[in-house]
Amino acid sequence: MKQKQTLFNYLYNNLHDLIVSGRLPYGSKLPSISELCEFYNIGIRTVKDVLHVLKEEGYISTHERKATTVVYNIHSKFKEDGLEYVLEHRQEIIDVYKTIGLIMPVIFSFAARIWDEEDLQLCSQRLKESEDKSAEERERICTRIFFELLDKSHNPLLRDIFSSLEIYARPVFFVNYEKYINYFNLEYTFKSITWVASSLLTRDKSEIEYRFGLMYDTVINVIEKTLTDLALKYPEIKEMTPNYTWSAELGRDHCYTQIARDLINKISLGIYPVGSFLPPEAKLAKMYKVSVSTIRKSLHMLNELGFGETMNVKGTRVVIQDEQTAIKCMQNKQYRQDTLLYLNGVQAMVILIKKAATLAFPNITQEKIKNLQGEIEDSKNLMLECLLNCIVDNLPLLPFKTIIQETNKIIYWGYYFAFYPSEKQSINIINIKSKKALEYLCLGEAECFADEISSSYNHSLNVVRDYLIEYGLGEAKNIISPE
Repeated sequence: MKQKQTLFNYLYNNLHDLIVSGRLPYGSKLPSISELCEFYNIGIRTVKDVLHVLKEEGYISTHERKATTVVYNIHSKFKEDGLEYVLEHRQEIIDVYKTIGLIMPVIFSFAARIWDEEDLQLCSQRLKESEDKSAEERERICTRIFFELLDKSHNPLLRDIFSSLEIYARPVFFVNYEKYINYFNLEYTFKSITWVASSLLTRDKSEIEYRFGLMYDTVINVIEKTLTDLALKYPEIKEMTPNYTWSAELGRDHCYTQIARDLINKISLGIYPVGSFLPPEAKLAKMYKVSVSTIRKSLHMLNELGFGETMNVKGTRVVIQDEQTAIKCMQNKQYRQDTLLYLNGVQAMVILIKKAATLAFPNITQEKIKNLQGEIEDSKNLMLECLLNCIVDNLPLLPFKTIIQETNKIIYWGYYFAFYPSEKQSINIINIKSKKALEYLCLGEAECFADEISSSYNHSLNVVRDYLIEYGLGEAKNIISPE
């Protein structure tokens, strides 16, 4: 496990970016302290410390028994902060917009399937009412609709991905820059943003992806021209190293649960065989770079889930979970949340991996394929994991690469296959699909390669979800198959 940024930095960076990007505009109210604690899964002390620093830096104003208010005005800081930032990160911003253009049309087309009739009628009404509004107001209404659509997808990762990309894209800066508007009018290839948004009412995958694709293609072209123009105008502002970050885990679970997951993953994959003893607490603490007390919490969770038996002096012996323990796990709030996060991760991977595999495919040379085949023969991991690593290594867009890597971090294959009896059969099916994917890769069949990879993740989602529903995780019914 990698050393993670602190929860303080995580919350500070999130709120700071929301404010300076204009997503939390001047005069808007922040959620209450208790709401921030719940949303980010962070303690009250950390939240108060972050708010104190943001206040000291002049971003927010706090008053007793009143909502915290944003006092940072992006318009007054436009030239001072915004210009320097976008030029220092110009290639990164272009890559962010290209990533948005690749993945958001497919995410929106998937989320539209989940809307019920009431949602559709409300969306239709709001779009109709927006016809008489200004272009700026129509854009705000449509953006709210996009976020609400993702909120109802039953997958918080999808909203988080969009939100993170929007923050890095700095759209508020560009819409306040005159030449951007001029370029946009010249490049216009779609009717309007309401025309794009109205495609959601059709629930037609092809139409939704077509309209959103047109819009994002226009935006990407305009952003590239705008940044080229600004770079020529201000040559003294140099580019910095890209720093796009997004975490699928942080703020959602605790360190000890991540360690427990990792240990169960290794148990299921045979790294720690049944009947053997785990390394001593001190050694585990050193391995995971945490305190011994955190390791003890992880081992306690291992005992609760039925994969460990801690004995005085001897240590923790690896055992196999029985059916009664599996049923009991579903009554544990932390485990239920953990399991839903896994299902969210696999569902997101099914949606995204086709685009990733197709984009990476031209960069996978014959030499890389040969190296991949050698890695598959030597590795203890699933073949699908090796294929995914190959895709990630050959993705040209850093933001897209980061999103795939972070999503993969919460997919602990061995951990979840350990919870149901047909695990070996399912792993065999995934390996068969992975072998087919490798064959298509060797044959140069990009579309078939991407389809087979996506099908592997989709199979995992269906099998594990249905098993967990049977064992009492009713919420899993909302996590539907994207295919």
